[in-house]
Amino acid sequence: MMPAVSRTPFLSGDEIVVPDLPPEVRVVHPPAPGFPLTDVREATLHALANPVDGLPLAQRVKKDDRVLVVFDSPAFPVPPMRADPRAPALAAILETLASCGLALGQVSLLCASGLTRRFRNTELAAAAGVSALASHHTRCHDAEEPGGFAELGTTSEGEPIELDTALTEADLVITLALAQGPLQGGYTTLIGGLASARTARALLSPRHLAEGPTHFDPYQGRMHLAMKRAGELVERKLPVFQVELAIDTRLLTRAFSSLLEAQEGLTAPARAWNLMPQPLRQRAARLMRSDYQTVSVHAGSVGAVHARTIQVLQETCTVPVEGRSDVVILGVPTAGPHTQGGSDNPVLAATFAFGYLLAWHQGGPLFRDGGAVILLNPLAPHFDRAMHAAHADFYEQVLPVTRDAMAMGELEEKFAAAPERLSAYRTQHAYHPLHPFHRWYRAAGTLARCGKVFAVGADPKVAERLGFSAVATLERALAEAKEMTGGDQATVSVLAIPPAFGVRIR
Repeated sequence: MMPAVSRTPFLSGDEIVVPDLPPEVRVVHPPAPGFPLTDVREATLHALANPVDGLPLAQRVKKDDRVLVVFDSPAFPVPPMRADPRAPALAAILETLASCGLALGQVSLLCASGLTRRFRNTELAAAAGVSALASHHTRCHDAEEPGGFAELGTTSEGEPIELDTALTEADLVITLALAQGPLQGGYTTLIGGLASARTARALLSPRHLAEGPTHFDPYQGRMHLAMKRAGELVERKLPVFQVELAIDTRLLTRAFSSLLEAQEGLTAPARAWNLMPQPLRQRAARLMRSDYQTVSVHAGSVGAVHARTIQVLQETCTVPVEGRSDVVILGVPTAGPHTQGGSDNPVLAATFAFGYLLAWHQGGPLFRDGGAVILLNPLAPHFDRAMHAAHADFYEQVLPVTRDAMAMGELEEKFAAAPERLSAYRTQHAYHPLHPFHRWYRAAGTLARCGKVFAVGADPKVAERLGFSAVATLERALAEAKEMTGGDQATVSVLAIPPAFGVRIR
């Protein structure tokens, strides 16, 4: 008789694999979807009139005011939503402002794109709505614009706070944030999204991102504490009204669900998907849309609103797990943060795994300190040279020198000052040259707790460059991982991703 096996589908890049796993492997599934709001626009109107603290929006606005509405960039969520709730939420905000007597020219829109890339109007319209962009002056933040920043002071830790001048030119700032986890919402939109490169370097330093509690800890994570210091300084000087939407983990549409079913192995649709040429799969993956649903809308001061959002997300986007494991197996999909409109690369894949998927935890990562992680991703050495030129240079010039986040901090200033990289960011929709450094810092804390990383099916040279060990098969990787962590007694967990979700270790 054949031994029983566990069948769990993985996305290894853009390929679907269903390996045979020992039956004792624990599979950690995402939480059940939350109860979605039936009408985001109506829910937003209610939140604007009934904030969690302070006055309703209509009572904060005077007829002659100039209002700036700041909204998150389309880089999140992943994949993009079939129906982005920011559009109806923004429509509700603009409707309320119009009812207060404000003319179209008194309201402007600003995309808080931070150090990602400057998005095209067609991309902004997908998040904010075509009507809003057509009727209001709209632009993307530029972290390098000469003379484009207002100096608002210095935090108690000495961090200089320089933010987009549009903030100080407005009588009221409304921030519209979308959150699925602690990394989004809160002060991230206002501060992280509108900071100068100088301020971004101070707030997103290796110390703030790589040391201490995970940056998914909204209360003790050093990044969040830095953002809070900056945000509270800004709120003392500028009137800010936050609107925050929380979404669940309901990524899978029915069509996508059929691909990731595992019964006796790969389904017919999954086999057909895998048989497509890789470039065609990549293009098809770009067209996929998520089915995330909005589960709450709150408005008011930034801190009070985000506290409500975190309470909601605790139930809808994280799951309790009994204890940590010696070994964790993780499939890393192609469609991670910062691949929209482009393609994946090994720097983004590695930092997606350790800076996002495995960093989203409470009580420690799913693997024990010194344990092993097995990644399923080809880690192909391909880079979109138009969008991710900085990541390619980081891979080719920085990683051969050091993988240590603290040592990298000494290299980033010269790297980020290169004129050709800054020009690509400002004029060619490329990512800012600081971006790969900050992605690596986010991954460094979780990666440091791991004893060894096995990369199944990965290019050996790429794996070595990242500090991983390339292994041909999952069976071999699992055998080596168990041998180093406890032999036959080693415990093994699988994170059933997608969608992305957090774990609460009990």
